[in-house]
Amino acid sequence: MKALEKNPILNTFKSLSNCFWHCFIFSFVINVLSLALPIYSMQVLDRVLNSSSIETLTYLSIIIFLCLCAMSFLTNVRDMAFNFAASAFEKELSLTTFAKNIKDSVNSNISNQHLRDLNGIKSFITSPNLALIFDVPWVVVFLAAIFYINFILGFVILGFALILAAIAFLNQKLLREDSEKLNEAQIISARKLDLLTRNSEVIVGMGMIDNLNKKYESDLEVQKNLEAIVKKKTKTIATITKNLRYVMQISITFISAVLIIKGKMSSGGMIAISILSGKVLAPFDASPAIFQSLVSLKKSYERLKNSLKNISDAKKTILPEPLGNIDCEGLVYTLGQALVIKGISFKVNAGEVIGIIGKSGSGKTTLARLLSGIFEASRGKIMLDSSPLNLWDEAQIGNYIGYLPQDVELFHATIKENISRFDSKAKDEDVITAAMKAGVHDLIMSFPQGYETEVGITNISAGQKQRLALARAFYGNPKVLILDEPNSNLDIEGENALLNAVINAKQNKVTVFLISHKPSILRVTDKIMVLHNGEIKSFESSLKVIESFGSK
Repeated sequence: MKALEKNPILNTFKSLSNCFWHCFIFSFVINVLSLALPIYSMQVLDRVLNSSSIETLTYLSIIIFLCLCAMSFLTNVRDMAFNFAASAFEKELSLTTFAKNIKDSVNSNISNQHLRDLNGIKSFITSPNLALIFDVPWVVVFLAAIFYINFILGFVILGFALILAAIAFLNQKLLREDSEKLNEAQIISARKLDLLTRNSEVIVGMGMIDNLNKKYESDLEVQKNLEAIVKKKTKTIATITKNLRYVMQISITFISAVLIIKGKMSSGGMIAISILSGKVLAPFDASPAIFQSLVSLKKSYERLKNSLKNISDAKKTILPEPLGNIDCEGLVYTLGQALVIKGISFKVNAGEVIGIIGKSGSGKTTLARLLSGIFEASRGKIMLDSSPLNLWDEAQIGNYIGYLPQDVELFHATIKENISRFDSKAKDEDVITAAMKAGVHDLIMSFPQGYETEVGITNISAGQKQRLALARAFYGNPKVLILDEPNSNLDIEGENALLNAVINAKQNKVTVFLISHKPSILRVTDKIMVLHNGEIKSFESSLKVIESFGSK
C-alpha cells in the first residue's frame, strides 16, 4: 500500500481483494464437488444395486474418490489463501499499529489494545467462521438439489433452517448487552493487570499483595458473574438448537420413510437428502458463533479504524542539521479540560544550559515532553532553529534530541542495544562515545559481559539505570538534551559524572534543559526557568535565581 488514507484497514482489505476472490472461487468449486457424495449415494442405491453391476460401482467409486481428493486439496488451498491474507494484513498494518499503540500509550492507559484489535481481525480471517460465511451462498444450491429430489422435504428443511436462523438472531439479541459488558470488563482487567505487573516492586515492598488480592478478587467476581450469565444463555440456546436438530432428523426420516412406502421417493433419495440437509444447515448451526465473532470483529475494526484514521505515511522533508536554538511561542497544552501549560513563550540559544524548577504539578515534565516532541502542543509552536518541531521527520529529529525521562525504564536487551536505541547500523565506537560522554563507560565494563550484558537478567540498580539512560540520551549527535530529574537516583559518583556530562555538552554547543531541585546540578546552568501553575513565573540568570531562593 503506497498511501494510508482515512481508513487504512479498508485499504488493506482492498489490496487483498484478489486473494478473497480466489477464496470465493475455491468455495464454489468445493461446494460443487461436495454434491458428488449425495449423487453417488443415489446412483449406488437406486441403480447399481438393481443392476448388480460391479463395473458401474467401481467407476462410480473411483469418480467419487477423485472428487473427494480434489475437494480436500482445494479446501487446504483455500485455508492457505486465508492464512496468506491474514499474514499480509498483519504485515501491512503491524508496524503502523505498533507505532500508534506506543504513541497513544503516552497519553492514555490503552495497554496493548490496538495490537489486540489487529490480532483479533487477523484471527477472524483464519477462523472456520469466515470459511463458513464463504459457504453460505452455496446453501441455495444444496437447497435446490433437495427440492429437485423431493418438494415436500425441501420445504421441511427450509422451515427448519429459518427456525435455526431465528434462534441465532434471538441469541445475538439476548447476549449482546452482556457480551459487551464482559468484553469491556476483560479489557479493563487486562489493563489493570498490566499496571500491577509494572508496579510489582512497590506492591511487594509495601506489603500490598493481600489488599490487592481482595481488589483483584472483587474485579474477578464481576467478570465471573458476567461470564456465567453469558455461558448460561449460550448453553440454553445451544440445547434448544441441539434438540431441534434431533426433531428435524426424526422428521426427515419419518417423512422420507412415508414417501418411500408410498413410492414417491427412492431410498437413495433419502440418503442424499440426509447428506444435503447437513450441508444446508451447517452455516445455521454455527450462526450463533458466527454472529458473536462478527460482533467482536466489528468492535475491533471500529476501534482500530478510529485509532489509525489520522495516520499518514507522507514523508517529511529532511531538514538541515540544527544548531540547537529553541524558540517557544504561545505554547499551550491541555489535558482534557485542564490547562497544563498556559501560553508560555521563551527563547534559548544553542549551547545554553537551562534549569527548570517549580512545585509538583507546575508543568515541568509536561514542558519536557513538549520540547522532546512526545506531546504535541494544543496551541502555539516550538521552533528548533527556524523550523517548527512538528515539521521535522521523526526519525531525523530523534538523532538531534536526547531525552531522559523522570521514570527511567530500560528495554530487555543488551546495554549496547539500549544505548544505541536499537539502531541496527550502530557502530561500537558511537555507543562507547555516548557512554563516555555520560561518564558510564567504566560502570558498563564492570558488568559481566560489558556492553553485551543483558538488561533484565543482570541486577541493575535504579541509579545505574539512570546513568545508562543518560548515555542513551547522548547517543548519536544530539543538539538538544532534555533531562528530567536526571540525578534523582544518583550517588555522589553518578552525580559528578552527570555534572561533567552537562559541562562537556555545553562546551560542544549542545542545548541542555535540566529539570531538578538540587542546587548542585543547577549551578552549572546559565538560566533558570521557574514554572508555577503552567506559567513562567521568572526566567533569569541562574546566579540571581539561586541567590533569591537562598535568601528565603
